[in-house]
Formats: sequence, C-alpha cells, structure tokens
Amino acid sequence: MPEELAAEVLWRFHHANARRRLTATAPHQESLVLEAVPPPSRETPALLARLAEKPSLRALLR
Repeated sequence: MPEELAAEVLWRFHHANARRRLTATAPHQESLVLEAVPPPSRETPALLARLAEKPSLRALLR
C-alpha cells in the first residue's frame, strides 16, 4: 500500500470497526448507531484502484 494511502486506509478501518462495535452493543438501536457513526465519505479513486486488487482488505474497510 503506498504511503499516501495509508492514512485513508487506517481511518476507514477505524471507522468501520467503530460502526461494528456500536452495532454489536446496541443491535436493536441501529438508527442510533448510524447517527452516532455515519458512513465515511467515498473512497478516493487512488484507494479504489488499490482495493480492486485486494477484496479482503476492501471488505474490512466497510
């Protein structure tokens, strides 16, 4: 992974894990989870190109 994309990957990974943790602790309050941790903005074109080669990594970032 190029260095210039590392920060975006780390942020997306952190963000995805926060959403998963909140959903796991309050599964019946999904709307509150979505408000607390909204989805991240779309991936940059450079990151999308790199993730096309790594579907398992892309899945972790969602």
